[in-house]
Amino acid sequence: MGTLRNILILTAIAALSACAGPATSPPSSASTSPPSLGGFENSPASTTPLLDPAQLAVEAFLRTDPEVVRRFGATPHDGRLACAFAPIVPRRDNHLFARFLCLEVMGTGPGAYSISGSASSIAMTIDPASGAVRDWRTPRDGADGRTDLGEMFPADVMNAFRSADTATANRQTSEMQSRCLAIANELAAAS
Repeated sequence: MGTLRNILILTAIAALSACAGPATSPPSSASTSPPSLGGFENSPASTTPLLDPAQLAVEAFLRTDPEVVRRFGATPHDGRLACAFAPIVPRRDNHLFARFLCLEVMGTGPGAYSISGSASSIAMTIDPASGAVRDWRTPRDGADGRTDLGEMFPADVMNAFRSADTATANRQTSEMQSRCLAIANELAAAS
């Protein structure tokens, strides 16, 4: 299973790097069983209440918005959906440009594992104080995704997106996966 997970993670990273992610506001995704990102690698589920409320709002949006769930949140095995994100550049007032990962998680605690997932990039307009997502867009699959990314991301964001090295992308994916597992554990504990 570890080898399959690694293959899926690498596939997701390759899809993100190739800009072959999802579509505009609505449709598309790059399927994988990738991880969770940005600064969460040592964050157990119990630290979530200490996280930025805007981060928690964005994570909740990613796992509950009907269109995001339709496109990226498949849970064919009746697992729990958890989504995490990694900013491409630091958040700017009401704009967040990020990579994100949604996983279907089975089990709880140290034995929890992901079965399936989707990863893509996203441009969001958010309320700076609460983190509530006002508008969002993801790139379409395939060649159209490259055009979409150019429209979604300002030049400096696009440069940062394209220049991410493999080690950084792998670290972010691992952190996003860890964060998704922590979120899934919290969701299980709350139910």
